[in-house]
Amino acid sequence: LHSMNSDNSLILAIGQEANDDGRVLGVKITVFDARIPDKPVAIQNLVVEQDAETWSGSEALSNFKAARYAGGRLIIPLDINNWNAPENNFRGFSVFLVNENTIKEECRISHDEDRFKNNTNAVTTVDGDTAGDELIADRGCYY
Repeated sequence: LHSMNSDNSLILAIGQEANDDGRVLGVKITVFDARIPDKPVAIQNLVVEQDAETWSGSEALSNFKAARYAGGRLIIPLDINNWNAPENNFRGFSVFLVNENTIKEECRISHDEDRFKNNTNAVTTVDGDTAGDELIADRGCYY
């Protein structure tokens, strides 16, 4: 869980979505209104993958240091696997615009081995309020 504001009235959660049979479908991002602390209400959510043939996972599910929320953006490591179309698989980081009104994926930072060879680092610029700031994504190492 990550606080989104100074009074902790908005809480960001990273979890998993499952179907009615309990099969985990993938990563789910939820914003909770916690103005009444003992009765938080989910006000926004996004399941990263909707395709039944696709599964998504993230180190952020078990390591809170793997996720960063700052300036209205959530950055998480993301693994996406499609059993029928492996060319659609993804390993890297995803940047989401997150606030009490929306959760929207803005970009992905690939750690595709063909693109980065033996170097697992990627540097990108995130558009919007943080324009000009660099993000260095190092897979498997969270500071």
